Amino acid sequence: KHIVLTPPEALFLLGMIETCGFRFAVSMAACSTVKGCPLLDKAGNCRFYAHRPLMCRAFHSLDVEACRKGVGVDGNEVPIWYPHFAIYTSIQAGIARGFLERGLKMPKLDLRPVLSMEVPAEILWDVWLEGGDPFVTARMG
Repeated sequence: KHIVLTPPEALFLLGMIETCGFRFAVSMAACSTVKGCPLLDKAGNCRFYAHRPLMCRAFHSLDVEACRKGVGVDGNEVPIWYPHFAIYTSIQAGIARGFLERGLKMPKLDLRPVLSMEVPAEILWDVWLEGGDPFVTARMG
């Protein structure tokens, strides 16, 4: 499964990961073949829960047992609560539209390739705000 995020979400998350000193460890986890999100610790908790992408916030299920089995692990599907999903995807679309209207590139990005990028977030911010596209390797489809 892919976690889709926008450039500002990616830049914010990468900046927080750098600030906490986890950039190398997260990059290595993102490059590994281990299933699951590279932001999860061994207990399955998100290390950057407060700073997670909107798509992660959108997936909210009321089925506790389905969640315990794992999202997307071994093909398991976890039912989501659609109103919650719609709110966060609308917020993400609104963010994208606002930046597009300012002339900035807003490709849909895949979390794992974003996290494997080695360029410092500050440089990525500068390139993106100047109209460049520092996320070529992380673009979805």
